[in-house]
Formats: sequence, C-alpha cells, structure tokens
Amino acid sequence: MWKKFRQGLQQPIRLYLRPQRMPQQLAGFLGKALAYDSTAWISTFQTYPWEKLGFTAATWMLVFLPDVYEVYWTTAPERLIERMYEAYQRFWNEERRKKAEALGLTPIEVGILASIVEHESYRLSERPLIASVYLNRLRLGMPLQADPTVIYAIGDFSITRVTHKMLEIDSPYNTYKRRGLPPGPIGMPSVESMEAVLNYTPSAYLYFCARPDGSGYHDFSETYQEHLVKARTYQRALSRWLAQKK
Repeated sequence: MWKKFRQGLQQPIRLYLRPQRMPQQLAGFLGKALAYDSTAWISTFQTYPWEKLGFTAATWMLVFLPDVYEVYWTTAPERLIERMYEAYQRFWNEERRKKAEALGLTPIEVGILASIVEHESYRLSERPLIASVYLNRLRLGMPLQADPTVIYAIGDFSITRVTHKMLEIDSPYNTYKRRGLPPGPIGMPSVESMEAVLNYTPSAYLYFCARPDGSGYHDFSETYQEHLVKARTYQRALSRWLAQKK
C-alpha cells in the first residue's frame, strides 16, 4: 500500500466532514481520517495565513463546510484548506450572497449566526424560526442572550442548564453581556443551519424556550411576560428530570 502511495497510485477516499465544535476536535477528526496526525493539523490551523482568504483567527473554521468530499488520504493540510475554501466559495453563490445582503449580514456573519442556531435545536424544521428570533433581536439592538454561546465560552459542552453564575463569565462570546454577534462561530454550522438563516421564517417572535415535554421542540413568544410563563414551566420540568437522573 505504501508503495502505491509513493508512486501516486492511491485512490481518493470519501471524507464525511461532520460539524465540529472546536479546532482541537476538528484536528482530531482529520488526524484520524487522513494521513497527517492531529498535531500537524493544529500547527497548520495556527500558522495558516487565513487573512488572505478573508478570515481571522476567530472565524476560519467557517471555511470547513460540513459535507462529503473526495480527497486523497495523503492530502496535505494546506491543500485540504484550499479544497475547503473552493467548496466554501461555491456555496456562497450570487443568490446566497444577495440573501445575506438583504439580511444586512456578510457571509461570515451568516455563518456565525448559523452556528448558534445549530446548537439551539436539533429539530431542523424549527431552525428557520429560531433564526428569525435572533434576526429580530439583531435588528432591534437587543442582546442575543444565546445559551450556546455561554456554554462555548465556558468550554464545557456537557452543560445541560446554564446558571445565573455562568451568565457572568467575561468573554466576547457571552451574548448576555455583549450585544451583537460573537467574534466567531461557536462551531462549524451545517448547511441546514446556514440555509435556515438565509431562508428564515418571518415572525414577530423575540423569545423561545424548550418545551417541557422533552420533544426537543421549542415554544415561541412575542413578549417577555409570555416567555417567562413558558420558561418557568420548562425549568420546573428540567429540575424534575435532573433529579430523576441522580
């Protein structure tokens, strides 16, 4: 096999690139799927001139759009980044760029918002409505107050309940304390979440919370008073569920 690799006779493989939360996780995933180990990937992520592609140290993960790619197992990290950027450019065709512009967002800002929507619900059908809530908040200058951004700032993705103490963390990713979008994505958003933002469901909703039935769906509200009633019902249900797990 190695003789074939040296002679350039290898066959391309299918790389199923799934959404990853942190650079270290992405490096670990690629280190297991391809020839170069995770250390090589992390080193490349840290030294690659992302600014030439229009990205920063906080936004470069958006280049890695989750999808299925045909690549060679021995593909070098720099070459894979080039491949990912080519796919990123194809995704951001003229139609999608116009939709982003209509929202008052850049493609990178759409990706950042999509990463939040991604981690608010695993129910694909309601992501366009969740995107609507956050777009409404952005238009009004309200804080996004997105729990997934706080969890990302803490770095503990096992958290099931965000406490008031957690909301005090000093981080540019804490959207309870900072207005607007965070400086970068809180993970690699899926294509479904990107489309949910670009094709959001128009609404007057400003709030949402998980339903107490454990279905994974959410209840939406236009006023804070209405939201409080629903949120308290959910918190009581969550407390009972956590107590049963102990």
